[in-house]
Amino acid sequence: MPPRKEIIAKIRKAAKSKGIEFTELRQGGNHTIFDLDGDRIPIGRHRQFDERYTRMVYEECQNKLGKGWWK
Repeated sequence: MPPRKEIIAKIRKAAKSKGIEFTELRQGGNHTIFDLDGDRIPIGRHRQFDERYTRMVYEECQNKLGKGWWK
């Protein structure tokens, strides 16, 4: 179960390597909303996520980072 910081860092690193901007837009009720080059990516504010949720967040980034970018 990866911590939230690790998930965000992994997305940020992959975006940087592709020359894509990954920024925090706003704090929602229970989620932080990030912008990945025009795609809005909500990430829950929990300390750790289960594998299913982690995969769901990574899959939301596939449009910009490529299929299976996290593997």
